[in-house]
Amino acid sequence: MIKRDIGSLLKRLREQKRITQVELAEDSGIDRATISKIESGKSRPSINTLRALFEKLGYDLDSLENHYMSRDEIKLQKWKNELEDHLSNGRTEKSDELISNLESSEDFMRHNVNTQFILAAKASNKLSKNEDADMSLALLNKAMRVSIPLFAERYIEDYFLSNQDVWIINMIASIHFRNNDLERAISIMNAIKGNFDNHCVDINLKGKYYPTIICNLTKYLELMGRCEEAIKLCDIGVDVCRATDRFSKYHKIMFNKACCLWKLGRKDECEIFIREAHYACRIFNQLSDMKEIQHYAYEKLGVVL
Repeated sequence: MIKRDIGSLLKRLREQKRITQVELAEDSGIDRATISKIESGKSRPSINTLRALFEKLGYDLDSLENHYMSRDEIKLQKWKNELEDHLSNGRTEKSDELISNLESSEDFMRHNVNTQFILAAKASNKLSKNEDADMSLALLNKAMRVSIPLFAERYIEDYFLSNQDVWIINMIASIHFRNNDLERAISIMNAIKGNFDNHCVDINLKGKYYPTIICNLTKYLELMGRCEEAIKLCDIGVDVCRATDRFSKYHKIMFNKACCLWKLGRKDECEIFIREAHYACRIFNQLSDMKEIQHYAYEKLGVVL
């Protein structure tokens, strides 16, 4: 398989679009000198820089990886993708195996973003196994210090956060939730939300992560009895899901709103949103969550779904 270095690929695609380096710099926010060094092979850019450049050219970087990655790099990326899938589905044995494989690769671990990923993956897997939460929290804080050496929770709203940072901070909040420190979990989730509100202008990026933030935050607020506040945020989350066509958390946000309405004694409204959450589960094949919603509807409302 013929491979191209990333700089040559960037230059070729830019020229195909008849876009100058100056124009690409203006559109992407990456200065022209940096683009020139990348194209000439004098600079090895970060993944976020590459993604910004290729997106402005109209390409998804992930879809182009086979054009510039070596066979070993493709294998490592495949392992990373598989690990992300296993982590999200709680398959701990498979996750342990892939973490070990990736951690043993010098090429993979020499990049800070990958070091951070492995630390977070270890923490995530420990949480799935219900192992020591304090150890997981230590790993997550260590992971955050890879990208933000002086990381402190009170400054979350002001940081520039990568997608990976957001994932890690979500897990930090979830550990405080597990430790019954709901105020701290809510404070962290409000800070991430504030970060997105103040700094994220890309609606598609917002659609990828904002619903998860809203889903977790509203759950914590509901458990604290702050139901009116949670309902308003649920409506915001639903609007983002609809605007971006991202519905993986839609049913959970609807369910959180229903739980808040029930606590406020608004049972008729609760049933409406319980049914919508249940319907969304059926559409998007969220079977495990559907069972939870069915149980709640019967226990609280006497409704069989």
